[in-house]
This record gives sequence, C-alpha cells and structure tokens, in this order.
Amino acid sequence: SLYTTLSLPNLYSTSTTATSTFAGSLYVASSTPGGNALFAVGTSTAGGALLWVDRNSGNVGIGTAGPSYALDVYRNNTDASLLRLEQDSTGDAAISFLLTGEQSWSMGIDNSDSNKFKISSDYPDIGSNTRLTIDTSGNVGIGTTNPDSSLQIDEQRNSSFKYIQIDAEVSAPAAGDCDAQAEEGRMALDTSGAAGAHKFYICTANGWDTVTLTD
Repeated sequence: SLYTTLSLPNLYSTSTTATSTFAGSLYVASSTPGGNALFAVGTSTAGGALLWVDRNSGNVGIGTAGPSYALDVYRNNTDASLLRLEQDSTGDAAISFLLTGEQSWSMGIDNSDSNKFKISSDYPDIGSNTRLTIDTSGNVGIGTTNPDSSLQIDEQRNSSFKYIQIDAEVSAPAAGDCDAQAEEGRMALDTSGAAGAHKFYICTANGWDTVTLTD
C-alpha cells in the first residue's frame, strides 16, 4: 500500500513521462485508512471516506467506506440535494437509463426547448419521443411538449386516441372526502346504479356535485 502521513495529505507527480507500479492499494490519507479499499481518499472511519473504491466489488463510495451499489453516495447533513448535474454549454442537463438491447429512458432539462424538464423514452436525446414535459411556469404536458394549461393531454397524438381513466366505484363517494378547500376538484365515478343512471361526482365548495350519465 502507498499512503501519505502528512497532516494535509498530498500525493503528486511532477513528471509527464515517468510511471510507477506497485502491488496493493493506493491511499491518500493522513493515516492508514483501514477497511477493504483498492483506492481511497480519506479513511474508513465514520465520515472520513471522501472517495472509496471497494477491492472486491469495485463499488464506488462517496462519503462511505462501505458502498453497497456501483455508486453509493452518503451524507449526514441538512443539505437539500446530494447530486447535481450542471450543463454550462448548449447541451442538456440530463441523465439516461438503459436496459441493454431493450428499453431506454432519459430525463432532464432540454436546453434547446426553453429549459423544459422532460421525460423521454429515448436515449440520449430527451427532445425525441418525449412522454412528459414540465415547462418553467409549471404547466404539465403528456403527449405534448407545449402545454398551455396546468395539465394538457394530447388525445390524438399519432392519430390514436388517448384517455384519462378514472376507476369506477360501486358506491357514492363519502361526504368527508369533499369537505375542505384542498379537496375541491376531486372526481369520482359511481357505477353501482342501473345502466343509464351511473353518476359522475365533482367536488366543489358546496360538496359533491353530481352528473347522471345516460346512454
């Protein structure tokens, strides 16, 4: 193993051609890190591991000396976020997911379309095959990348109808489910009645308003 013993650890080379080989682990720490690292910056003590590559699994830990996944990030603080993707040029700030030979998904900020957040069933272009879009005003689009309302669904994309489905109930909704301002706008469908007399409920400031659906 190779490690530094300075109070402020440093490991560097001033040569552009020289190489070194050695067996064991490489540590950059103020003391022997311990643990099972192939490469480590910091120590295996709680909160001491800045960067850790596990010798057996190859897992990489940031903030942890015991990474359980290919990349395992750990913090014990009050920060709002653990990971940030930042784009400083014309590309997108996005991340992609891929099942080899099967399906890919991407999500992130589309730099070329007014900084909208998109989820796409494509890789790596979030501007193609976009399934969901949120613009910077908060409007949400499904099947459209230009939503004009809080929620807009393109029902004839690719000449095929799209639907909003509300699962049917076999009884009227409870009055207690529509007795507060935050509940206004709820909808329910009751198919317990005879055919031609099913009821559609919308929660308003006056309680449940009812529409009877006829054939």
